Amino acid sequence: MTDVVAAPPGAAAATGSEPLLRVQGVHVVHRIRSRKLIGHGNVYALTDANLSIAAGETVGIVGESGCGKSTLAKVIVGLQRPTEGAVNFRGTSLWEMSQKQRARQFGREVGMIFQDPSTALNRRLSIAKIIADPMDVHGVGSSRQRRERVQELMALVGLPTSVADAVPGQLSGGQRQRVAIARALALDPALLVADEPTSALDVSVRAQILNLLMDLKDRLGLAMVFVSHDIQTVQAMSDRIVTMYLGRIAEQAPANDIPDRAYHPYSRALFSATPSLLRPTEPIVLSGAVPSATNPPSGCNFRTRCWKATDECANALPPLTRVGAAAQADETAEPLPLHEYRCWHPELPDAPSDAAEPLKTDSTDTHSANTHSADTHASDAQSPSAESLNAESLNAESPKAGSLKKEQA
Repeated sequence: MTDVVAAPPGAAAATGSEPLLRVQGVHVVHRIRSRKLIGHGNVYALTDANLSIAAGETVGIVGESGCGKSTLAKVIVGLQRPTEGAVNFRGTSLWEMSQKQRARQFGREVGMIFQDPSTALNRRLSIAKIIADPMDVHGVGSSRQRRERVQELMALVGLPTSVADAVPGQLSGGQRQRVAIARALALDPALLVADEPTSALDVSVRAQILNLLMDLKDRLGLAMVFVSHDIQTVQAMSDRIVTMYLGRIAEQAPANDIPDRAYHPYSRALFSATPSLLRPTEPIVLSGAVPSATNPPSGCNFRTRCWKATDECANALPPLTRVGAAAQADETAEPLPLHEYRCWHPELPDAPSDAAEPLKTDSTDTHSANTHSADTHASDAQSPSAESLNAESLNAESPKAGSLKKEQA
């Protein structure tokens, strides 16, 4: 699949420009022991992942536990080699580089904040040495310049100079996470990947860390990948939101489109589970257990829990549909936010939306998309209008309506 990079609100990239990082058709399959005497089983941790990240853009990744969020984050930072597919950074394939080139060219451009700062930091090193460690590894600057850079980073993340000689065990949870952020920023990266950076913190400290990340993004112009279970936090932090289910990207959309203009049923169900005082929503309860990643369902992998599933959902994978694809192809048009999903029976927004066109990646997808389009038009032609349905349902449900008509006659 060839992505069309569109800049969401606040992003710097426009249609047709080269993104900072591109993940193309990435699969990650882990081999495990099988119950059989001979052979092995497979865990399909990530399946056909396609994602582009523009400079200065924040992409939020959400989904249930075990859906592949952390695996995708590890692929992005080069900690997980894909079983299949490509990862390109600034137009260069990451895994075609030598290990030395990857460390020098890619390692200096990408920083990562891990979930638990207590295990991510070396408990035997002082805070100053932990922050300076990336500069020592890459040989950046002199000893004096590194010390000055450490002081600069500590001030940037709000750490007092008095903790420079302390060890992580002497700091609070929020201070340890600030150390982790300072270390991730030591080499002035272009991309920062935060994997559940606030899950191990209490609510008050969580707000401080989130405000710090947003401030650093605006001040330094960072691109950011934000992985979290906290859906409201992801909405507040992100320009674009990626929804994952069972190793696949189900939908990616501008943050402003979620949840009201979400097309995939799973996106609607996921975001309806978040309580909100400003936008009360009736939760959508999903029935059934999450399928095993060792034996994912055929076709749409959400069909076993979807209330709109039909036989069509089991027979073939839905084609990738892009909202506003026609306008996006026009080079003179203003770039549209990227909104893609895979679903045979999408949820239609209340407000009128741009035309949605399936991306034809191969002959199979083209045939499936055309068949689905023809079936949809045929059903639309045979079905009565919304007004007639409402009138008929009112007349059928209300016996008083029939008697009133007779009296008037």
